[in-house]
Amino acid sequence: MARSFSLVLFLGLSCQLASASEFLKPSKEIVERLSEDDIRTSLLEEVEATMGAGTAKNRFSEIKAMLDPIFAALPKNHYGHLNHAAVGYALHRLFVLRHGWHISGLDAKAGHRNSSEPSSPAGILSGQVPAYIEDMFEQRLAGKGFGLNEVAVLASTIEHLIHDEAVSRLGNAYNVHSLPVVSPVSNEDATEVLDTYMLSYILGENIKNLTWRLDQRLKEKMSVIFLAWPETQNFVREIQHNVTKDAEEVGFGALARIVSLVGERFGSFQDLECRQLKDKLVKMEYREAHWSL
Repeated sequence: MARSFSLVLFLGLSCQLASASEFLKPSKEIVERLSEDDIRTSLLEEVEATMGAGTAKNRFSEIKAMLDPIFAALPKNHYGHLNHAAVGYALHRLFVLRHGWHISGLDAKAGHRNSSEPSSPAGILSGQVPAYIEDMFEQRLAGKGFGLNEVAVLASTIEHLIHDEAVSRLGNAYNVHSLPVVSPVSNEDATEVLDTYMLSYILGENIKNLTWRLDQRLKEKMSVIFLAWPETQNFVREIQHNVTKDAEEVGFGALARIVSLVGERFGSFQDLECRQLKDKLVKMEYREAHWSL
């Protein structure tokens, strides 16, 4: 019975370890940075996209529709807008509902960045991106708070930055396998690249430091390190099949589409897998306890 309990405990730790929905949080040893110019450019793209057409506009419309009831339920200031704390809560609820994401800097325990603290010329920490973008909006809105439209644009901007980070991580996965990003790769190589992407995604390691030899060793041990690794591979394979239709060669654009879809759906998938695995282990523990009576 003690052995079963330890399995349940290990599962809980594995689920926390694999919290891909926290992938904006800096790693223990290496802090990834996004330049302020990148953030400002992304913000401008998203604001302009609300007036345009295409994927960005569709995403904005979906986000705004999901935010509407959340926004309506939150307390407003005398302008009818949300303050910083309410905006943080609204974004937190949106991303949990939309993708299963728990972004560092948006949870209830995270404090707002000191507005008197100067921004680093080299960039700002990834974990502080939401607060920094929020500050930019606050400056534009002259302290009146955030309306529904502004919160939706803010959320769309954060999603855009996350997707950009996913594409950058994918490029680094290509480098691990010494594959060219400008030419199509075989479906088999694409699968290997996606496995490399996912193990770094789950373990929270900076993929730039990953060598091919270490990549191979980690893949051999992933099913022990992370109990849901086989199910995760099947989850990614299904998305890969839906995007590529099992084509013999796959371009970088198709793989970028795959990792974007993985990022959007993995949080919800992971929560489901963790609950299912936990239920199985609890049932095993119950059966062992029953037969020991």
